[in-house]
Amino acid sequence: MICQNGDVRLVNGSNDFEGRVELCFNETWGTICDDFWTEFETDVVCRQLGYQPFDSTPLYNARFGQGMDPQW
Repeated sequence: MICQNGDVRLVNGSNDFEGRVELCFNETWGTICDDFWTEFETDVVCRQLGYQPFDSTPLYNARFGQGMDPQW
């Protein structure tokens, strides 16, 4: 699937509101590292996806599976 720079998506979640964060750069999806995430970063992603950042929670240690390269 071709994407546009700056697009974000969630993958491997059990619903539309959770998952591993991926970012499009140079028409390529890449995984976002979950190190040092806070509610601030999860709120930003929620807004980019069109969700209200109500009680967003960052999860760590590849909770939704290891991403594929590239890793942004």
